[in-house]
Amino acid sequence: MLPDVLIVGAQKAGTKATASNLSLHSDIIFGDEFHFFDRHWENGVDWYKKRIFDIKSKKPQATFIGERTPAYICFEKHFVRIKETIPEVKMIVLLRNPTKRAISQNNMYWKRVCRDNGKVDENGVPNELCDPVDFHRRFEWSLKNLSPWIWRGNYHKQLIDGYKHFPKEQFHIGVTEKIISDTDGEYNKMFRFIGIEPKRFEYKANPTQQLLFPLPKTLDMLDEYYRPHNERLFDLLGYEIPEWQ
Repeated sequence: MLPDVLIVGAQKAGTKATASNLSLHSDIIFGDEFHFFDRHWENGVDWYKKRIFDIKSKKPQATFIGERTPAYICFEKHFVRIKETIPEVKMIVLLRNPTKRAISQNNMYWKRVCRDNGKVDENGVPNELCDPVDFHRRFEWSLKNLSPWIWRGNYHKQLIDGYKHFPKEQFHIGVTEKIISDTDGEYNKMFRFIGIEPKRFEYKANPTQQLLFPLPKTLDMLDEYYRPHNERLFDLLGYEIPEWQ
């Protein structure tokens, strides 16, 4: 037993909420971050099948099984492994304004730093804000060294890697900002892509914590870096994403 659909990325683009909300439908259930095609490939496909079977057993009536690991989109070798294992699988890719995605990843990082240093309240929420000047310096270094915070937002390269091994018809490209503004419409597109009759649900959004208030120059710096990457992405998709302007 292997998944029918994968949510392969991008990190901090709402993939967790999407998997949870799609699983509200009786016809599908998602497993969460098994990381088979990146971290656990050496365990063999039977290791993966067991985890998919365990997910299916939680909703026996489900016709479709999905798995969400947003790291799958990061490297071409993951697509090679997916092709080898489940060549007919459908894949959902969520794209978020890359500047906001990078800031969100920093928020996640800062939360972990505060947790590891005991700087959290009784609910595990950081009791310190990330210093915006420190954040700017960190991203100056990240841009210079092309850290994962940065290149995870270079969506054009990642989609090209996927298209080398799968036809575009096996991908559904969703835009995080569109999901926020037209939740029902965007999820209905995903249901139809998977092969499920859409239904109306009370969808939930990912909880967010504003741990950082970036300086305007930080936003400008990131926007400037991503501009040519976004233009190549729009050429690949055949349309622009006005919500990112």
